[in-house]
Amino acid sequence: MRIALLAVLVAISASGCATLFKQKHTMVMVNSQQPGSAVMVDGQQVGVTPAQLMLENHRDHMITVRGPAGDRTCIVTSGVSAGWVILDIVASPAWLVDLITGDWKSLDATPCMMSM
Repeated sequence: MRIALLAVLVAISASGCATLFKQKHTMVMVNSQQPGSAVMVDGQQVGVTPAQLMLENHRDHMITVRGPAGDRTCIVTSGVSAGWVILDIVASPAWLVDLITGDWKSLDATPCMMSM
């Protein structure tokens, strides 16, 4: 029992706050003036408008909406969240884990509205 508890405490102290508690995906809304337009994320078709997409935080994503008038593109950017950096440095001795894994990153969840 003590060994299991010690193993859990070591694992927690070896992980940064964002690695343990922060969500790995962000919901992004995609809409267009023409409902039913095809939605592509990073070149892969994922549905039609209106759409709610769960996107990975670790990198930028290119969202393309294909409609009768042509394609429109929206870039969703990933950036370091200052709040997680500060929390890690203050509360966790293992902040380097979050830096290496990229778990500090968050997506800009501004909805993509495509005028078509």
